[in-house]
Amino acid sequence: MTFMEQKWEKRYGLHLKQGDQELYEWLDDIPDFNRSEAIRNLLLFACRAILNKKQQVQSWPN
Repeated sequence: MTFMEQKWEKRYGLHLKQGDQELYEWLDDIPDFNRSEAIRNLLLFACRAILNKKQQVQSWPN
């Protein structure tokens, strides 16, 4: 059994905070059945961008 198969049942919640009006409005415009997938795609994009930036910084000459 792979790691993903073991952790497949894990669920995460998202709580917006005051000041997240722009994010609230964007999410509210997405149909309920697509909202989870949109959030997942945003997180994947952000994660990959952060990891890419870390790799760029680490490769800079000292």
